[in-house]
Amino acid sequence: MRGQAPEMRERQLSTTTRPIHARRRIATAGAAVGVTAIMTLLAAGTAPVTAGPEPAAAFDPCPAPYPVAELAEGMEATGLTVERGTEPEQFTATVVGVIDNGVGPDADMIIVETDSPAIERAGGVWSGMSGSPVYAADGRLIGAIAYGFSAAPSPIAGVTPATDLERLLGRQGTLPKAEPAHVEVPAELQQRLVASGGLTPAQASAGLRQLTLPLAASGISSHRLDDVSERLGEHSLNVHTYPAGSGSSDEPGSPADIIPGGNLAAAVSYGDVTMAAIGTATSVCDDDKALGFGHPFLWSGASSLGMHPASAVFVQRDDTFGSFKVANPHGVVGTITQDRQAGVLGHIGPAPSATPLTATVTTDEGASRSGTTNVTMPGFLPDMAIFHLWASFDTVLDRIGAGTADLRWVVEGTRADGEMFSLDVQNRYASQGDIAEEASYDVFEHLWTIQENEFENVTITGADFTGELSSEYTHYTMSSVEVRQPDGSFAPPSSDTPFEVDAGAELEMRVELSPFKNIGTARTIELSMDIPEDSAGAFGWVDVAGGHSQEDWDEEAPGGSSDDAASFDDLLRSLSTIVPNNAVAASLRIEEAADNPGTAVTQSVHEVVDEVVSGNFSFPVEVNQP
Repeated sequence: MRGQAPEMRERQLSTTTRPIHARRRIATAGAAVGVTAIMTLLAAGTAPVTAGPEPAAAFDPCPAPYPVAELAEGMEATGLTVERGTEPEQFTATVVGVIDNGVGPDADMIIVETDSPAIERAGGVWSGMSGSPVYAADGRLIGAIAYGFSAAPSPIAGVTPATDLERLLGRQGTLPKAEPAHVEVPAELQQRLVASGGLTPAQASAGLRQLTLPLAASGISSHRLDDVSERLGEHSLNVHTYPAGSGSSDEPGSPADIIPGGNLAAAVSYGDVTMAAIGTATSVCDDDKALGFGHPFLWSGASSLGMHPASAVFVQRDDTFGSFKVANPHGVVGTITQDRQAGVLGHIGPAPSATPLTATVTTDEGASRSGTTNVTMPGFLPDMAIFHLWASFDTVLDRIGAGTADLRWVVEGTRADGEMFSLDVQNRYASQGDIAEEASYDVFEHLWTIQENEFENVTITGADFTGELSSEYTHYTMSSVEVRQPDGSFAPPSSDTPFEVDAGAELEMRVELSPFKNIGTARTIELSMDIPEDSAGAFGWVDVAGGHSQEDWDEEAPGGSSDDAASFDDLLRSLSTIVPNNAVAASLRIEEAADNPGTAVTQSVHEVVDEVVSGNFSFPVEVNQP
């Protein structure tokens, strides 16, 4: 019954149903193909040799749903999916039963056992089969493959009922994000599935989970895919990331390739960096509405993902984490407008509105490149900016490693009142490990801070990056700090005993900078700040630091911290006036003035130099009456 906890219900046909039988599995020698091997196969345009697929039978592209109440154990069905290329091939599905409320309240799950040569090669259903339609003998749609058992591939799969998918055609509005569904299997069904040979006891007890969506990632070096997966995991994405071709808007795909059982990709971005989840289309209604996946991608409700066809290269068997499909997305053919518990709904036609990220990057060796990544989901914009910069830097440097970079970013957008805003920032970076990674995170912080600001509902309409790179690692280290004494000489201040200075006087400092490995010329930087005239009797601290080391006292930096902003204008001002990494900065904080107890006075100054500066030093001060 609806609304009750999950339980198994079986429906017997008037004739005797045959028992579930164990499916033969083919052992595969060796471990799963790694990223390097996958890239080799993609580059060569080859894939593991497989037998030719059984031609797909003709089914109505928008069939009527088969009522869940009419299903019975042992009922035979036919499914469609793609193992390689773009043409669907058949597989068989035998109904095992139905788990009431298996996916969620009022959302049942149909359990089937699948079989085909492709499924045997993969060891069971694979990531990328999500959305594969399953048809009854009369051509009506039973549902879409969407769930599998964890730990290893299995031919047993969970199917989202067609009646739930059909409701997507009329959905509007938004839903909150949620974790992928986990479905516990009733004990009686666990015993039957284990006895049949379809599952191991560990798989049965672990239950069903939403099939992982393979995520095609283009433009990103294979060495960075783990980092990409980690960052995307912060968005609760249940994906398996692998390198793939670009779903460029300059090369439109063919809407005719969006067919039931065919490959269907939902893209967060396309262009230089394409991030597209690969699944399967379930049905196509009214010639322009495609249903697919059988489960959510982002579970964002109303959505604006790019919809792409794709070409499958091969299905990689993985007996540890589950087999998965490797596919190349084609050009965008429409917009996925709904991302719900039962699946996704896409409209064939115009591409979704997207925010362009553009970058022009050059090196001191003469290499140069310009490119664009279009981001369709605003919530992913900060992360996609990182990925876009990684792709640009790695391409022109042709390596991952040490170096320096000058990076400028210009962010534009609209405010709540429709007025335009712009943020223009430049900074210098140095890294002994990975200059692309080092130079990308300030961009992320700025984009995220603007999007998540508490003052106005703003929209970022674009971001442009200009970078100049060098493979040579250079930087300065602060080697000493001296303060002008009453007799005019300079001497190092004590870190314990307060340096005495008169109210209204000028505090002068001299900072010595040493080049990395003493290669190059040392520099001397002079800084000064005025001591407030009304601060006699007060105590305070002076912090001197290289721009690269200012995170320990960032709230004292010129312009203040973005956390202290009182308006969106303040926020933009604080972001645009950051102390760059290639600067020496000093900050004075007077904790309490004698004639005005409880107040605090802060001053900051900085001087920009030619290289990144690290190091910091702090000393106390006591303000005297002159």
